[in-house]
Amino acid sequence: MNNIQKGLLTLMVAGIASASFVGCDEDDTFDINSPDWLSSRIDSIADAKANQVAGDTVKVELSSAEYGEKDNSSAWWTDFSDAVAIPSGKMLTFEFDNYGSGANNWNNWNLCVANSGNREGDSYAEYFVLRSDMYGWGGDLEKNGGYAYDAANISSNYADVAAEAGAEDMWAFFREKIEGSHVVMKIQHVAAGYCYVTATMTAKDGTVLIEEYRQTCSPADDIYAFLVCDGSHFEKMSAYITPAEIVITESNPARLELANTPAFLTLGDTAYHTGVTAKVYFEDGTSADVDTLDLSFVAPDLSTVGSKTVTVIYNKTSRGNYCAPVYASYTLAVTDFRSIRAEVADYTYHFGVGVESMTFVAGVKVYGIGSDGTETLLDNKDVVFSDVARDGSWTVSYQGLTFDGVSKVKEVVISEIVGAEDNTAGWWTAFSGDIQIKPSETVTVKFTNYTSKANNWNNFLVILRGAALNEYAVLRADNFGWGAGYDGKCTPTTTVGDWATWLAEMDGAHVTLKITNNGTTADVEAVMEGTNGNTYTQTYTGIEVTGDDLFYSLTVELAHIVIE
Repeated sequence: MNNIQKGLLTLMVAGIASASFVGCDEDDTFDINSPDWLSSRIDSIADAKANQVAGDTVKVELSSAEYGEKDNSSAWWTDFSDAVAIPSGKMLTFEFDNYGSGANNWNNWNLCVANSGNREGDSYAEYFVLRSDMYGWGGDLEKNGGYAYDAANISSNYADVAAEAGAEDMWAFFREKIEGSHVVMKIQHVAAGYCYVTATMTAKDGTVLIEEYRQTCSPADDIYAFLVCDGSHFEKMSAYITPAEIVITESNPARLELANTPAFLTLGDTAYHTGVTAKVYFEDGTSADVDTLDLSFVAPDLSTVGSKTVTVIYNKTSRGNYCAPVYASYTLAVTDFRSIRAEVADYTYHFGVGVESMTFVAGVKVYGIGSDGTETLLDNKDVVFSDVARDGSWTVSYQGLTFDGVSKVKEVVISEIVGAEDNTAGWWTAFSGDIQIKPSETVTVKFTNYTSKANNWNNFLVILRGAALNEYAVLRADNFGWGAGYDGKCTPTTTVGDWATWLAEMDGAHVTLKITNNGTTADVEAVMEGTNGNTYTQTYTGIEVTGDDLFYSLTVELAHIVIE
């Protein structure tokens, strides 16, 4: 058993109701195939059971024992359990029986952790949403509070249990076992500023599935947890509060990672640490982004050319106390470049209607030229690339030095109007042309959207597909989509607060659409300027694609668009 105490992480157990392990006997409970850190924690809990203190369990009075439509017709974000406050140092346990439609992996329980139980409140914001199928996303608190969602912190025993059972399809096995399973879900608010989630699902045949997640949260303010139905419902729900099982007393930094470090400096430039970012990993397995004010840089000799080493020091614990430091370093070259030049492969940029610029494709080579004519290949991450204009012109710059070039362009004719102007175009009947997007390219398309206003989806749609018309994703204007590269992979976000207001403004809305080919994934952003002056933004990130075989097309349903 891994000993994760070491004076840094102490597991403390208080008053766990015996109902927590309904559906499996005690031996099975501690025999699960789980990550080492989870096994260590479970073993520590077992060792401490003899020290439980009576009276530490507080039952939560819920408004109902059942949530969601029993026929599993509850749509996403329409039916919720009660939101329960979890004070710092406490643990909330939800117990319930889970039922889902079986249509998709995510049509089961979903957990939301937020800063308030009032979803309509002005200050309401979410830390994260966690799905039962090892998927989730962060909320506004990630952007505004720095409480970053990290999918790498999700773990489960799904694959191991399915393999032991001889199941060829893990997710089919998962959907079978989770249906009707008894769920014991523990949400711990660790006083050091972490939220730990453990969901133990015991199937009707005794199979035990476990999913876990952890991330940072406010150390002092209450956090709130509630379940969300999505083609699912929950029965026999109960809830109670106990002391948290995990108490992080202190954790020293173990490793420092640096990013965005400069590769070159021109002689005389002293900005050797500008833009550098860092992440610290602590001995308890947690991590955090580091404010540059908490980093100490040992300056190199910048008065001469050559390779230089910069040492970076960080010396704070997970709770912000000073401690023995950890170190990281990077190298950079001080040069006397007098000019730069760029080599671009013979590439033709395909411009269509409404496309005014494109991002450089990968493979551009930029060289720094010294006073003696010696050329040094620069790292492209240190070079600033302009977009390629419609006439093929572009500029690259480095440390105040610039180089101008021109690439080939090709005009691609696509329909300026897609769909009948009376908004009668049926589903999958009207399309713009297919435009290729090369790896590292971003294509911007502008158009005016017109809609019948019959439904939210009666607007524009974006199709991402390959040359053989194999679809990666179909994205609707109302922040919904599907496809091989979308399902379970794409994270959609929207700023729309009221869909009825949004739909009314979409008839004549001006849309700026940006599609980025990252190589193995694609991101799409749609900024919609409504007819009443409101601006709405919708994004779709992480769509899986084959980078060198990515095309986009636009279509409509009971709508039409006019491309600029």
